[in-house]
Amino acid sequence: MGKTIKTHPLSIDEALAARDAGAVIYAGGTDLMIGRDLHAHAGRPPEMIFLNAVSKLNEISSKNNKICIGAMASMAEVAAHPYVPEVLRQACQSVGSPALRNQATIGGNICTASPAGDSLCALYLCGAEVELRSCKNKRCLPIGDFIRGPGKTALKDDEILTAVYLPSWNPDISAYRKVTPRMVNTIARLSMAAALWVDHGIISRAGISLGAVGPTVIRCRELEAALTKTALAKAVENAQRFAEMAKSAICPIDDHRSSAQYRRNVAANLVYDFLQRAGSPIKQEVPGG
Repeated sequence: MGKTIKTHPLSIDEALAARDAGAVIYAGGTDLMIGRDLHAHAGRPPEMIFLNAVSKLNEISSKNNKICIGAMASMAEVAAHPYVPEVLRQACQSVGSPALRNQATIGGNICTASPAGDSLCALYLCGAEVELRSCKNKRCLPIGDFIRGPGKTALKDDEILTAVYLPSWNPDISAYRKVTPRMVNTIARLSMAAALWVDHGIISRAGISLGAVGPTVIRCRELEAALTKTALAKAVENAQRFAEMAKSAICPIDDHRSSAQYRRNVAANLVYDFLQRAGSPIKQEVPGG
């Protein structure tokens, strides 16, 4: 590559220098072999740089009404941290097995850009932004602008995703659900993250996102708008009508994990179940499953 690079950088600057020199950066390494094949060129893969020694990228902090999650924070660390919204904690807790959660990172899960990525549904719901840095520049993008399709992101050749920012986020009711053929070590057939803000019995704000139902995570904007300014009791009473709206919001495909019709039906069922459970006392987190 023409430059000497550190395969185990100790600082963000060293990692950026390695990236600028053409190295491929990896985090937890759970998709490493796939990524190595994809990046191989001219019969020789590029230098692989592991970020585990860059301690700054592991930090989780709160400042100015924003939560900052370092890209190298593991799923287990995110799931256990009190600053992190409950819906994202549930999503990260759903990842694989304990061993996998201790290795996989939030930044790696985002950059893999799988529509079934376990953290992504919750990150879209929370309005996450990602911080992208190079030797020359730093920029932030909403996660919906960063992820462009399956395995495709806005990350430039000289950039590293260094952090995830979440706005202050405190819904009255929230839930994360992941549908899989078995409890652990399985890619989601479909996932949902949902939240309601309720003021004197009226839904003042609603958020619902669905994963593995299109090329990227999908926010159900029309459903959210329909729920807003609706009495919570009415939303529960008309849960089936609102649930049907989820079917038109998504664009699933038939694949080896399930059919498009299955995904449409399950999406509606998840929304229905969420609204039914929301009829319980306010200020709760609806259990995941």
